[in-house]
This record gives sequence, C-alpha cells and structure tokens, in this order.
Amino acid sequence: MKITKPLFVLLIGIAVLLFSGATKDRDWQSGTLIDVSSQTGSRLVGTINNGQGDLIQRRNDATFYQIQTPEFTYVAKRTLTIAAISSYESLLTIPSNSL
Repeated sequence: MKITKPLFVLLIGIAVLLFSGATKDRDWQSGTLIDVSSQTGSRLVGTINNGQGDLIQRRNDATFYQIQTPEFTYVAKRTLTIAAISSYESLLTIPSNSL
C-alpha cells in the first residue's frame, strides 16, 4: 500500500505531538504592571508580477507591557498592523446613493 506524501507528513506530525514529552507543571504568578509604552511605525509590502510591482504602506504599531514578578520582569508585546490610514479610510467611504 502506497502512502501519499501529505498523509505521511500528517502522521509524522501527529506522532511528534503525541510523543513530544510531558507538559510542565506551571504555577500561577502574580505581578505588577510597571510600564506601558507604545511604538508607532510603518512598513512597506509589495508584489512583483511580470516586471510590474506594487508597494503598499502598512501600519506597524506595537504596545509593550512590562510586568514585574518576584523572580522575573516580563515584557509582553502587542502588535497592531492595518492598512495605511488613507487606504483604510477609502474602505469606509459611504456611497452617496445609499443614504
């Protein structure tokens, strides 16, 4: 019986998950939020097709949370990425015939 490649990969993936080891017991930790900061930026994304290219500017904002526990200081990052404001506002334009 011949097993197809996608089925073989799926079976190997399931086996790795099942036999990867025991889960760690983790205790609940309490901490204090000591700092919240944000970073605003943008990035360029694009495509090339038959020598023609398109570039679009996207937002790339991040908020950082610094949490102090008795043992460690954790920094968590939350990222917000949406289309540039001008592109986003064009999506929200209400046609005049819909009023």
